[in-house]
Amino acid sequence: MDTVLDHLRAHGTRSDTVFCHFVRNGMATVLRFGDVLDGGTAYAHHFRRCGLQPGDIVLIVLRHTPDLLQAFVGALIAGCVPSILAPLTEKQSPDVYWPGLRRMFDRVGARALVVAAADQGGVIAAAGSKELVIVDPDQVPADTRPFEWPDVRPDDVAFLQFSSGTTGLRKGVMLTHRAVLEQVEAYRAAIGLGVADRIASWLPLYHDMGLVACFVMPLVLGIPIVLLDPMEWARQPGILFRWIEETKATHVWLPNFAFNHLRLAVGSDERYDLGSVKAFINCSEPCKAATFDQFLQRFGSWGVGSDRLTTCYAMAEAVFAVTQSPLGAPPVRLMASAKALAFGRIEPGDEDDSLVLLSVGKPIDGMAVHILDDARQPLAAGRVGEIALSASFLFTGYHSAPEDTAAAFQDGLYLTGDLGFIQDGELFITGRRKDVIIVNGRNYYAHDIEALAATVEGVIPGRLVALGLMSQATMSEEVVVLAECADPDPAARRAVVRALKSTLLRGLNLSVRAELVAPRWLIKTTSGKIARGENLERYLTMNQNIRISHGQVYGT
Repeated sequence: MDTVLDHLRAHGTRSDTVFCHFVRNGMATVLRFGDVLDGGTAYAHHFRRCGLQPGDIVLIVLRHTPDLLQAFVGALIAGCVPSILAPLTEKQSPDVYWPGLRRMFDRVGARALVVAAADQGGVIAAAGSKELVIVDPDQVPADTRPFEWPDVRPDDVAFLQFSSGTTGLRKGVMLTHRAVLEQVEAYRAAIGLGVADRIASWLPLYHDMGLVACFVMPLVLGIPIVLLDPMEWARQPGILFRWIEETKATHVWLPNFAFNHLRLAVGSDERYDLGSVKAFINCSEPCKAATFDQFLQRFGSWGVGSDRLTTCYAMAEAVFAVTQSPLGAPPVRLMASAKALAFGRIEPGDEDDSLVLLSVGKPIDGMAVHILDDARQPLAAGRVGEIALSASFLFTGYHSAPEDTAAAFQDGLYLTGDLGFIQDGELFITGRRKDVIIVNGRNYYAHDIEALAATVEGVIPGRLVALGLMSQATMSEEVVVLAECADPDPAARRAVVRALKSTLLRGLNLSVRAELVAPRWLIKTTSGKIARGENLERYLTMNQNIRISHGQVYGT
């Protein structure tokens, strides 16, 4: 079978087989493969009646309803190119969300927009004067008549994923049917996914981890899934464990912060059997050894073993997975000198100078990982450089962004912008090129600063950011840590600031400027990551004594 559509056709022979428990407000709607295909067929008929043709881009901005799945499948059946975008939620700033959505509309040039009536006002306004077919799910009639599926080729674009970068405009990643199916097969083999397995997820489908690992891959392979409402999970994280126990789920993907959220927010009166899970897969953010240790300490007696905690390195441009640590064994750990790492070297660390680095595994079949220096030349094992990739299932480019596409490749290698090194065939991620703050010649990774700062009592978990500002006086970057704090007492806030400074000085030998901001002041991306560019801009706006000159930020 050469396209995603071929797999959808095959599922028509097992229409009574349960595909998805779609959970909302604590209740599950059971969707069989037949329900997904019938709903998709109705959308395909509606798209065709509205004049859409194969290749037209369909943007889907829906909340957590079965229509989210059916509209996506319907666009595929019609030969259109679907892309799921995030709806506005209570965790996002409207002042950031609407301009970002408007810029996305300007670039993408979509033909149709699927959006519920309650959300149409703001979304259509963001689309501006563009001529768009507006599709309200409530106005799509049931229509299961046979649909004449288009002649789709393996190298046609199947769908767009929008990159979840923390700086700049998110870019539409074009993925062909061939790339999607090759990724699915390679990753299936890496995690041993079979027809007897079950996937449980709260991840939003506008993010590559949710879309590919927890919807497209199981849809292609015919593997049952549980999909929870992301906002409901954030408020009640224990519902993930409840549905793991209920459905005997075997595979669960979580970004690093989600492991911590579960550990901190699942009630002490709750108890679940998690013994069915073969792999909790840490992905999408820097994977921290301490996170696994704390998760295991909290939930080890619930059936979670160290051999069930695995790591993965993934990105939209590779469809999804680049590497994966093996199931059945803990990921490799490496004790490294923090001082040497600051200068791009990997050397053994001692008690007073060490960081625990966690491997994200080895490349999956068909993927080659290269480490390049600043001149884009190969580096030897054990040296930190930019991670570059080569594989037959990489993306074909960024939609309507030829300059960005050209800049992303060199000599056939995709330049990820991430930094890391290879040791004994294992890939270790140290940070992002844009997130490295250089202080007096030493490299500090923003996520390391943030992880240490997050241990300070009084800081709201997950709500802080480390920024680098170029000082005109020293001509070196200085670090500013912005942290949200809910305590209104001035004395308590001063104590938190002192604790932030002393913790970072003691732990990283780093002097910082620490400032507290109000709860919900910091801006996050739609995928839950700290938006460094937007927070830097907001901080500069707040502080008029800081100016931007020739693209550099200077503090006075």
